[in-house]
Amino acid sequence: MGVKEIILVDKDVYDPSNLNRQCLGTTLTFGTTKVETAASTLSTFTPHTKITPLHLDVTSDWQQVVSSARRSDVIFNGIDIGATFDTCVASLSKSLGIPLLQGQSYAWSYTAEYYNGQPNTIGAWDTSIEKLFATTPGQSQDETLSKWSVDPTAPTTQHCLSSPTYKDAALALISPEKIQSLPDLKFLPVSKGIPTRYIGSWVVPCMGCAVAMVGQWAASITGLGTRNPKTMIEHNLTEGCSEIEANGYMLAQQIEILGDGATAKDVAEMLLPRKRESTDESEHEYTKALKDAERTNMEKLFFSSTECVFKNVEGTLVKPKSITCELNKIHTQTGVPPGVVVPGIPSFAFSIDGVVAVPEDIPEVLRCPLLKIAEGSADSMRGYASGVRSAVIPIGDKWYRLKGCGNGNDGCFALEPRGDNKELTPRGCGFYDSVLCEMYMTSEVEKAGVLVGNKPIGAWKYATMGNDSTPGIDKWCGLFETLGDRRAGDHLMAGLLKLSVLMIPEQLMDGLAKEVLRARGADEPDAELLETQMVAACGMAVGDLSTIELYEVAPGVRGDDVLWNQTVERLRKRLDKAKEEGGVGNVLLHVAKRVAYESGVVMEKLKAAGISWGTYKDELGTHCNAHLNNLVVLRRPAENLLAAVDFDMAFTSQTLDPSKAMAPLPEIHQFEDLNGMRQVLSGSSFSSTGVSPPPPIPPAYLPFKAALYDTMVHTYDSRPSPSPHVPALDDVVADVVTLALILTKDVIA
Repeated sequence: MGVKEIILVDKDVYDPSNLNRQCLGTTLTFGTTKVETAASTLSTFTPHTKITPLHLDVTSDWQQVVSSARRSDVIFNGIDIGATFDTCVASLSKSLGIPLLQGQSYAWSYTAEYYNGQPNTIGAWDTSIEKLFATTPGQSQDETLSKWSVDPTAPTTQHCLSSPTYKDAALALISPEKIQSLPDLKFLPVSKGIPTRYIGSWVVPCMGCAVAMVGQWAASITGLGTRNPKTMIEHNLTEGCSEIEANGYMLAQQIEILGDGATAKDVAEMLLPRKRESTDESEHEYTKALKDAERTNMEKLFFSSTECVFKNVEGTLVKPKSITCELNKIHTQTGVPPGVVVPGIPSFAFSIDGVVAVPEDIPEVLRCPLLKIAEGSADSMRGYASGVRSAVIPIGDKWYRLKGCGNGNDGCFALEPRGDNKELTPRGCGFYDSVLCEMYMTSEVEKAGVLVGNKPIGAWKYATMGNDSTPGIDKWCGLFETLGDRRAGDHLMAGLLKLSVLMIPEQLMDGLAKEVLRARGADEPDAELLETQMVAACGMAVGDLSTIELYEVAPGVRGDDVLWNQTVERLRKRLDKAKEEGGVGNVLLHVAKRVAYESGVVMEKLKAAGISWGTYKDELGTHCNAHLNNLVVLRRPAENLLAAVDFDMAFTSQTLDPSKAMAPLPEIHQFEDLNGMRQVLSGSSFSSTGVSPPPPIPPAYLPFKAALYDTMVHTYDSRPSPSPHVPALDDVVADVVTLALILTKDVIA
């Protein structure tokens, strides 16, 4: 026994919000129709069953639904329009005399209903029809319809509105006697209540509901008259939930307390973690705990979220009184074994002019060298990993960066193949020249008027360890007070791309593609939409798309993710007003524009001061530090969104060792400008090993990707004056940045 044909009907496409409950699609199917994706997946399980996908709107293409139902033996209804459509399907079932199974799930609960479709039995049509258009005695037709939304352009709607009561006219149209002849269902009133996507569900109740529906039908056809399937199966999974979870997840059952005019905002307020309605002392503790949790999560978000453990090791704390670049003197690294390469710097040698005996400005816990390890005891020092070789530690109200404190959690400084020819080099540490260079050049960069994200406070010189594979090479770690660790490239820009799918309607993408092409000066509105990096590399024009209205909406809530949900709620309250006051069409591209502008300002100031961020060649290959991942995102973005970091390879025209220069400084500046920062801003990672390629997004959203990178390249090239910073948008920008970083918090940059 089997199923000859399955007809799938739906109008939607897969997006990220579906993944928590729909098992037939994946991240690779974002932007594809649900019916085509489901058909493709199902065909791999049931090769002998014909799968027919119908991508259509059931209300406007009702006759296709009727035609499909006429050649079917059973109807499964899971389309989420509301009670009015469910009643029409029930009427069609009774009209055709075939079974109907319909189900719904929300949060922790599901309901599966079965009706055999026979004329002499009670069906879904009979049980729902009387309460479908329930009205209050004495209520006018206008008052009755005020809680419904109808399509006023549909002729059938006009017919119903011209009748004495909308209810009587509508019921007459959707009776089993007439339901098959209706051209469409556009006249159906749809509730103005809360969209179910704000209530949500997840895979267990959804799959449970589906299994129950199929089980009821299977029981009806295999029982041979001796088995009578249950008309309704209800299941609730709230046992074991906390009070907060139960209150939030059972909202759908108590929705009437919000009233008929409830909005998505009202639902969000009930869904988000909130203050309990109580008068006992626990209320204050609960509110305080939420605020503390958000503050802690926010701090970790902008610095790191991957915990690491340290152990104290032998070594020396060094806080130089001053550092001098000894012009025309070349530092030679000693103790380097054959076949091993130590990363060099393109500068002359640096020297320390005295050290501070008792550096009071360095926290006590940082006065003894620390090394990252795999596991520690309960009282071990803990912090957060920053990339592979560094870490950040919160002490008081400040954060400190340890740059070169271990290779991952290996507990040592391992040799790894890293160069163009896989040369071996020590990993997880800094070196004498690179650590002193960063201290010296960070000061020079600050003098140039650049906001730096890492302010040096000292360094550790590690003693030789027993497991050191290169004991003759001194290992160092730079110590900095830091303003942030999330990078503008791999975290912020990647997060904005991911966020676009959650905030911008897909229907706007075709129009956005035309705007991108128009800004590029394309002759044909339907010309091929090339990637920005190709357009920019060829010297073609690009435009600023940040003024295009994209009708962004705040994303939906995400389970018990406190920081995400609270940020979404703030954004929902102030997004539209802020955009109007700030005079921007869309916030996502506004943030990208600010990133590009601040990147350009940093590059201009470095060039004016005769400073290279660090572009040169050595035995390990070509290095270029002028890229987005050397800009960190600030915790409280206002006039500045970013701060510049990582000057361990930087040099000036005076400190540059001519023998290591790959070109005169003006040519190096040009390389950093065009082949470094500008190329990364176009979405390319070709010239830099420090930035990852952009993350994949659904094909439908490629116009946004083009708009984002076009806007950044245009802004970088034009350096508009004044700055694109708009104070009225500061709060909304902070919310968008937070959401973008949440989406990329597990990325190691």
